[in-house]
Amino acid sequence: MATLSTGETYAERFWGRMKREPLIPVGLLLTTGVFGGVVYHARKGNQRQLQLWMRARVVAQGLTVVAIVWGFYRLQQDSIKYNENLVQEVARVDEEKARERAAFEERLREAEVTYEAEARAAKSWFSRKDGDAAPPTESSGKRWYQYLGWSQSTSKPDSDEKA
Repeated sequence: MATLSTGETYAERFWGRMKREPLIPVGLLLTTGVFGGVVYHARKGNQRQLQLWMRARVVAQGLTVVAIVWGFYRLQQDSIKYNENLVQEVARVDEEKARERAAFEERLREAEVTYEAEARAAKSWFSRKDGDAAPPTESSGKRWYQYLGWSQSTSKPDSDEKA
C-alpha cells in the first residue's frame, strides 16, 4: 500500500480530511443528489420541476464552492499556525543547544584550570629546591627498590664468597 511521507495511507488521509472539513463532502453529496433529481425530472419530461431542480443544482454547486474556498482558507490558517509553532520549536531547540554548549564550555574551562593546577603541582613536586633531594631517575643509578633497602640480587658478589 502506498504511503505518504507522513506515514499514513492515501485512504487514511482522505478520511481524516473529510472529518476535518465535513462541509466539502456534504456539499458534494448534496450536489450529486440534486443532479440526480435533475436527471429524474428530465426523463419524466416535467419542465417545471426540472427548472426548480436545475436552480437547486446551481445553489448546491455554489455552496460546495464556498465550502471548498472556506476549507482552503482554514488550510492556510493552519499552515500559518504550523509555521509559527515550527519557528518557536526551532528557537527553543536552538536555545537549548546554546545552553548545552555554554555548559560544555564551562566544564571545559574548569577542566583546563584543573589540568593547569595539576601540571603546576607536578612541576613543583619534581622540581629541585634548595635542600630538597633530587627525585629518583634512571641516570641517578638508584632504583626504586634500593630506596626501600632492598638490593637487586640477594646473592653476594663472588669476591665476598672467596674471602
